[in-house]
Amino acid sequence: MQIFNVSGWARLVNMSVEGLGTAVLVLRDRKSAIDRVVVVVDKDIVRLSEKWTDSARVKGSKKDPDPPGQAGEREFRALRLI
Repeated sequence: MQIFNVSGWARLVNMSVEGLGTAVLVLRDRKSAIDRVVVVVDKDIVRLSEKWTDSARVKGSKKDPDPPGQAGEREFRALRLI
């Protein structure tokens, strides 16, 4: 079941994990520049299609994406319950 969809890529603006496994995501739609808040009751049943980008990277570079925890930006195509 799809609970959130964006046109093109969306940028993760903020994420916090609250008590009882609740995650709160704020996603910014790149085309409309509208922020949307998504509350996920159990973060373990969420699958995110993500892509890491680095603004300093040369366009067209074949360098691997930045691993989690390093400089970069997380982008998400859709948020789905699985």
